Amino acid sequence: MTTPEALPVPMKLYKGKEVLDQKALQVEGVFKRGDEHPTFNLFFKQNSKGRQVWNTREMLGRLVEQQRLHNHKPDRRERQNKCRRDQYAKDPSKIKEKNKKWREKNLDVLRENQRKAYRNNPNMWKAHAAKRRKDLNNNIALPKDAMDALRDVYHTRDDLTLAARSAGSSECFHVDHIMPLKPAPIDFNGSIQRPFTGLHAPWNLQILEAKENMSKSNKVLPS
Repeated sequence: MTTPEALPVPMKLYKGKEVLDQKALQVEGVFKRGDEHPTFNLFFKQNSKGRQVWNTREMLGRLVEQQRLHNHKPDRRERQNKCRRDQYAKDPSKIKEKNKKWREKNLDVLRENQRKAYRNNPNMWKAHAAKRRKDLNNNIALPKDAMDALRDVYHTRDDLTLAARSAGSSECFHVDHIMPLKPAPIDFNGSIQRPFTGLHAPWNLQILEAKENMSKSNKVLPS
């Protein structure tokens, strides 16, 4: 059986250009814009004589891209983003310090933005959490006493957060891996490598304030 993609597309010369032979493409039926022809063409429109006008996918794609480029004008936001990227390329440390000060001053705004991002796309965050749980569970097999010590660390974290909230503070605490599970890669003799891999075990855990843990990210704090 011949597939639709293998059927020949009828073409003809018109004013020195190779175009579709619309007369040969006429088939019975009623079509709406975007419907497929047996020879992998797309229905474009119906002309004044009532005949179907078909277009190839490639030709239609080029027309759409040309129209998009013609109508596209960089808006204010795109110009601002380009300016920010140029500034970051000149002095990244200055921008990082500026962003850090803004986060410290606008912690409530940052948390509200994170809540909105979660509400708008919860599946992405759930997938990230599921991957994180898988990394933790497959990291190392622990005996029962080590698992009990692991749970105690998290219970202590919860107690500290609850005590802070009871005292009227909005601060919360995180459990941090001293040696990160996936540390930041470094340039070692011209090759990018990860220097070490931490374990999800009680001897590799510490309790930090949330802002300190987020600023630490996947780095190692000085001992």
